[in-house]
Amino acid sequence: MNRSNKGANTNIIQMFEDIVVLLLVYLIERRIFENVIGKETSLKCLALVVVFCAIYILANKEARIYNVTLFFYMDRFWRILSKSWLLAAVITMGLMYVYNPQDNVRSFHLHFLGATYIAICINMVFSRFIQMALNNYQAPRAAYVGTFEEYEKFHYFLNKTSLKVAELGYILEGKVPENKVFNVLGQIDELENIIRKNELDQVYFIMHSDDNIARIQPFIDICLEMGITVRVVMDVSYSQQMYSSNSYVSSIGTFPVITYHTVALNSYEQFIKRLMDLLISLTCGVIVSPIMVTTAVVAKLVSKGPVIYKEKRIGLNGRQFDLYRFNGIKTKLGIENLPQLFNVIKGDMSLVGTRPPTVAELDTFERSQWRRVSIKPGLTGLWQTGNQIESNSVELDLRYIDSWSIWSDMIILVKSLGIWITGRTVH
Repeated sequence: MNRSNKGANTNIIQMFEDIVVLLLVYLIERRIFENVIGKETSLKCLALVVVFCAIYILANKEARIYNVTLFFYMDRFWRILSKSWLLAAVITMGLMYVYNPQDNVRSFHLHFLGATYIAICINMVFSRFIQMALNNYQAPRAAYVGTFEEYEKFHYFLNKTSLKVAELGYILEGKVPENKVFNVLGQIDELENIIRKNELDQVYFIMHSDDNIARIQPFIDICLEMGITVRVVMDVSYSQQMYSSNSYVSSIGTFPVITYHTVALNSYEQFIKRLMDLLISLTCGVIVSPIMVTTAVVAKLVSKGPVIYKEKRIGLNGRQFDLYRFNGIKTKLGIENLPQLFNVIKGDMSLVGTRPPTVAELDTFERSQWRRVSIKPGLTGLWQTGNQIESNSVELDLRYIDSWSIWSDMIILVKSLGIWITGRTVH
């Protein structure tokens, strides 16, 4: 099943920051003018602000300012932001004079435009520092295949972008250089073991312009079979025609990058899925808190150990985490598993995902089964709501990964709620 790459390179955090800044400016201006504009006038002011925000965000997106591969240069960003602001300002001022509102609406909007420009210029600087601080948070663990000289050039370009990568080291295709100045993870022939040992999320293959992709195809296939995202970085000599073309999926500096993956990379969907996890988990945590407190008291009375039992399970791409359960409690309704809401809030798990394997199970995984851990495990999934008679958990997990969507998660959540209400045994 071919997945859409729409939004895969979108810097959703930066877009969200811009929306929040515009909203804050509006709220401040609304407070300043609260004694000047009435209820009907307030709606006209809000309409102008909504139009301004939509044009500003779309103009920024069209200029690729929300693309994670765009180099961050202060003067370039300032020019793009200024052009987007000017376009939105001119259009909304034109609209304002077309329907000829009262003077107080004009005063509000002109004041809003000035405050907005100051705010977006300040945010341009602060957002860069925020993104640099966030770059190491849950960044994909990556390794590189190629020569060190090629990597140095690519690494220079990569650091100028907003692309998040936790670089673990290098996988060599030949002998180790005498002057080794980077972390060597092993030889390319050991790729499967390197992926397992280092819990890799992505592998970058840096190729020469005269290289044949067939040479590395077997290793790409190993990565994809294990659910590891592959990025093929082409080190080519650019002509003016090639530099101005749009024929590559994406590019970092002068490096065109072709990305192969078996898991969804759409940043919009990932953002929505994480937002759903947090909102639903926090809401459910508040609703069931009386049950959790009561169960904690019972667990303390019936068991000698700690109230919360921690079990080592396997998460994203082989990472270990502590799965929470109430100690000494076993119900048909699965109340003992309620502490796993905190696993979701922490980011170890998702509400919907694959079944979290044990450490012992991971050691028995064949290469094709490793793809089961290419996404976060879930509190529920097809392994709980699917037909478990016809399919085993491996097939159900892989089917879930291949057909994943926000809509399918919502359907599984509804089915899981039905299972919990009816008291059907959870396997």
